[in-house]
Amino acid sequence: MNAGYIDARTSGPRSAFTAINVEDGAVVVRVQKDTSEVCPQNEYGRFETWTQAQSFATLLNQRYGLGFMEAQYIVVSASLAAATSREQKSRHSALPSS
Repeated sequence: MNAGYIDARTSGPRSAFTAINVEDGAVVVRVQKDTSEVCPQNEYGRFETWTQAQSFATLLNQRYGLGFMEAQYIVVSASLAAATSREQKSRHSALPSS
């Protein structure tokens, strides 16, 4: 039922579905807790709006036993990890090369 979605160390979920905007609409992606990893879920296609994609992502999360707050926690932790990763890359590229 939750195979691949449970974190063995904490017995909690480790990934969640969410929506992101793309050039011609929105798509559903799966994000990993505390990482910047984003896995597009191409099998669900493109949605006309972010709201439609997010509603579908919410249904997928529920299907895997994730409540709204659990899913939101995972999405926020992934967003923070991505922001940290971008910041570190930006700092690294700003360093003078030898």
